[in-house]
Amino acid sequence: MVIGSGIVNQGGAVLLYKSKDLSRWRFVHLLAHRESNSAVAYEQPHPREVWECPEFFALRNRHVLIYSTNGKAFWQSGELDPETMTFHPEQTGTLDYGSFYAPKTQLDKSGNRILWGWIIETRKVEEYKASGWAGVMSLPRVLSLAPDGRIRLGVAEEVNQLRKQEQTLHVATDEKENQRQIASLRIEGRAGEILCRVRRASEPLELSLYSGTGGTDSWPSLRHDPLRPNQISIDGQPFPLILADREDLNFRLYIDGSVIEVLLNNQIAYTKRIYPLGSSAQDLRMQWTGRTSKIVSISVWQLSPISAHRLTS
Repeated sequence: MVIGSGIVNQGGAVLLYKSKDLSRWRFVHLLAHRESNSAVAYEQPHPREVWECPEFFALRNRHVLIYSTNGKAFWQSGELDPETMTFHPEQTGTLDYGSFYAPKTQLDKSGNRILWGWIIETRKVEEYKASGWAGVMSLPRVLSLAPDGRIRLGVAEEVNQLRKQEQTLHVATDEKENQRQIASLRIEGRAGEILCRVRRASEPLELSLYSGTGGTDSWPSLRHDPLRPNQISIDGQPFPLILADREDLNFRLYIDGSVIEVLLNNQIAYTKRIYPLGSSAQDLRMQWTGRTSKIVSISVWQLSPISAHRLTS
């Protein structure tokens, strides 16, 4: 059994215990802890940091540890010595850079490792107390490992069953025509999915969402600059993105009520909260900056919402 813990003035840790009867437990050793000089080093810890909600499991040809601390969820992958039960981490990363915490996993009937996360609030306590609810669960995400041992994330295929009518961009040679088509794409009622594939260009490109009413909501924007090929910016914040030669950019966005879940090339996940005012939701539109001729495809689906009353505020 793994237990979340921390070492005062050193940082978070995960403890390993064992038992023969699930009643009496004996401490074995530290399974993992914050290291200052290694491939899995992190920023300076809080003096009383704790690695919460740990989970340790086999994935492909490695073992993976996930845990949460300081408002974010992290992963490590590496080798487990089965004789000594010693974990040797080799890679590390962030499971989601946004409002996503304390995830746990399960295996589905096909053996896929499914990750569920807690999408936390970013509004004031007084506001969610008044609304009578706080926090929602993420869409189910499938965890896999790339050959280099880094985590890859994708949304479970079962989510596609929520899709309704599809709108597509028919890429033309005329830039104005492409922009006209993009401007005509709509997501109604804050319940939809956007899938965009684009070839990298010699100049920056950016995909932004905005409300059809021209409101002040801070909708996300995704930007790629060829001068910084190994990163992508979301809302102006840069994140590492490792792309192979000639690999396209793949943006996938899910919008439902106050939640937007973004996945980029199955490497970066970013969850954002934007709270609608009142019980109705404005249509969402897209804005494209850069050469539209580099767009391979854009598809927009309406999604079936879980409840007609999910927009309560």
